[in-house]
Amino acid sequence: MKGTPMTLEDTLEDTPKYKLRKLTIKDFAPISRIISKVGVKEFAKVLQSDELMETFRGLSGNSDNDVTYAGISAVVEVIGVVLENYEKAEADLLSFLASMAGISAKELGDEEPAVLVELIKGVVTQDGFMGFLKQLGLSLG
Repeated sequence: MKGTPMTLEDTLEDTPKYKLRKLTIKDFAPISRIISKVGVKEFAKVLQSDELMETFRGLSGNSDNDVTYAGISAVVEVIGVVLENYEKAEADLLSFLASMAGISAKELGDEEPAVLVELIKGVVTQDGFMGFLKQLGLSLG
């Protein structure tokens, strides 16, 4: 299966090269393998960091900007953990992200590095992903 082709409208700046399919329950086995190789404690540290907790505590429903900032902070932290530990989970990460994008792991491996970050961001920002990590973090705390 080939990646979903992008339309002319999709070629605007900051538009992902690949459209990701929706996360499913079947994706949590590869996600769990990646988290295990990267280090469960690394993800827990991110989700339980004082800075992130302070950001979420400061949210009182006052503005969408606050919620957006907190979400961006969490996404940036998770992407950072994955990239810092990339070598530990490279094969699993490429295989999983390629399956999300509808391309082969080899094709993904031949892409520019920015595509990797783009795909990680796309997965991390999908509904359900951060909740899964949060539950994982809470069960460790």
